[in-house]
Amino acid sequence: MADRELRNILNSGELTRSKVGGVNNAIIVREGGQVQRIGEATVWDDLRGNLLAMKLTTTQGAVDLNIDENTVTFQPNGSWGDENDIVGVNIQTPHSMKKNSYLHPHLHFQQILDEAYTFELKYRIQILGVAPVVAWTTIIANAVYPPIVDLGLLYDPATLPVNQILEFGQIQVDGFSTAVQFQLIRSDNIATDLEAYFFDCHYEMDTEGSGREYVKFDTTTTTTTT
Repeated sequence: MADRELRNILNSGELTRSKVGGVNNAIIVREGGQVQRIGEATVWDDLRGNLLAMKLTTTQGAVDLNIDENTVTFQPNGSWGDENDIVGVNIQTPHSMKKNSYLHPHLHFQQILDEAYTFELKYRIQILGVAPVVAWTTIIANAVYPPIVDLGLLYDPATLPVNQILEFGQIQVDGFSTAVQFQLIRSDNIATDLEAYFFDCHYEMDTEGSGREYVKFDTTTTTTTT
């Protein structure tokens, strides 16, 4: 795929000034000066959602603000049936995001005990120019301690409590300037409060931005519309 994409770009009417890399993985500079990454020459960044910015309607639910810690406190036994147990975050996919790629949502929090705390994440994707999506998709994730080996984050249990990250898998998104809505609860019954710092999504970049305001690039082989 990357080889065909690169050949299409190099053979298109939009010439490139320079190319660095191999056949499948390369960085090119287009005639207009834009930089594009092909194949596995991409980079990653964060889309951050500030949990503290979300208004909590009451202190009666399983979620509350912790002013002293500057965190959001998640108590056990959260439920989708109680709006006071839910925290919501909306993000917009950036112009630099690779077409047909994935968001990797995470929660950053304080791990208190050597337990598998359970968080549930709902999401729905709202694309410009189409009808609003009503249905939510739910992802359930357990904060296992130590965290997943392939994250490269292995801790000594003696260090608890410790700052931790929880992965929710991946969500495919096509196009930039797309709104992704999230709702989050903690649904386990472990009798410990958890302090959460923020919610973020890793994403893959293949450009520094878009060639035009609402179009990724002008050529048909690399155009991404909203």
